[in-house]
Amino acid sequence: MLERFRAAVPHWRRALRRRRRLLTLLALAAALVAVLPGMLPPSARGVEVLVAARSLPAGSVIAAEDLRRERVAGPLVPEGALQDPAQATGRVVRHEIVASTPVLPGHLASAEETVAVDGRSRMVVPLDAALAPHVGTGTSLRIVLSGSDPGTPRTVTAQVLEAPSDPAAAGGRASLPAAGAQVVPLVVVLAPQDVPLVAQAMREGWVSVTIFG
Repeated sequence: MLERFRAAVPHWRRALRRRRRLLTLLALAAALVAVLPGMLPPSARGVEVLVAARSLPAGSVIAAEDLRRERVAGPLVPEGALQDPAQATGRVVRHEIVASTPVLPGHLASAEETVAVDGRSRMVVPLDAALAPHVGTGTSLRIVLSGSDPGTPRTVTAQVLEAPSDPAAAGGRASLPAAGAQVVPLVVVLAPQDVPLVAQAMREGWVSVTIFG
């Protein structure tokens, strides 16, 4: 058996020499596969962007689990695509984001729009100028309205959408009759069914806006 092994050794050596070139090429190819990704430009390696893990309807608030990172070829990345989850988490969706599509700034509502994305209506109401420095975007309000029975006024809730940055420059004017105070215009959002009530009270009675909480 030893003699047969010795006789086979020359054959193995010749076979190894014949395949040495092929083995060298394979080793070089393996080395290139390991090194090449790091040598490619970023656009060729792809760009990691945020995509929606599921379809997100307009008006929903984005949670961390609603997002995932995905690598996209550079030329296919939309301009402004978000990359950091902190840029989207907690934001309100302005337009529906389809699952697996990159999250763009245009998909998200701004701070000023956040309070008006749930189907409520916008309206201008008079605010006592003395309260103007204490309200800002998102402040919760109670609007007390005159009704048919003076002893039982109605109350509706609203949120500030736009407040004058400088109440003095906003042009204080005489309030509704019987109020006598100086007021500034305040843009609020409220339930659509409350709009006629507020409008009628502003036209025929009185309106008192108070800060909630």
